[in-house]
Amino acid sequence: MPTLIATASELDYPVLAVVNGRPAVAWHHYPEMDDPELRFAQATDVNGSSWATPTTAFTFSNSEPEEGVRLFDIAGRATILFFNRFENPNLPCCEEALEMLWLQAANETATSWNSPIVVDFEQQDPTMLEVVSMVQINGTPTLVYHKQDTVWLLRALDKQGSAWATPYAFDGSGNRVGRHNAAVSDGETAVISYYDDTLNGLKMAQI
Repeated sequence: MPTLIATASELDYPVLAVVNGRPAVAWHHYPEMDDPELRFAQATDVNGSSWATPTTAFTFSNSEPEEGVRLFDIAGRATILFFNRFENPNLPCCEEALEMLWLQAANETATSWNSPIVVDFEQQDPTMLEVVSMVQINGTPTLVYHKQDTVWLLRALDKQGSAWATPYAFDGSGNRVGRHNAAVSDGETAVISYYDDTLNGLKMAQI
């Protein structure tokens, strides 16, 4: 028998992960006559037969959620990676920008949340920042994502993801690339596969 986790007139992009051994879900919530929200709920048992009351992890004030929510267990804390679209005051009227945000729970029960960290930003063409994979190399979060027809690598500077290095475009061919996936082969090496639209071929790289 399915278990009811939350009710809403409209919700979107639910994503599931196991955090501290218990199932957890994050999703976009759209309250009537109010700002969209990023919500989180976690089961109170390992089987997911009962669930705690959902919490609001982030409110999209004067902005809009974008497709692509990811949920991870990082150092025992629920961590959500998501996109925030907004009108950029540094651009001409009504032109939008897109942030990629890293949001971690402030405690193991995820009853409160830290302020989100902007890990990357796109203002020239917000549609070109998308599709994120996450692997942990030596316990440190590492993001692989698609931006401006290039696959980028971004490493955290600590195991919680509270600070990040500069993004690195590891394919310098200048070819247009498409979707990708990432894995860790030995706990220390990221293995990334991606499609090269220019060559019409599948590539693999080790980082």
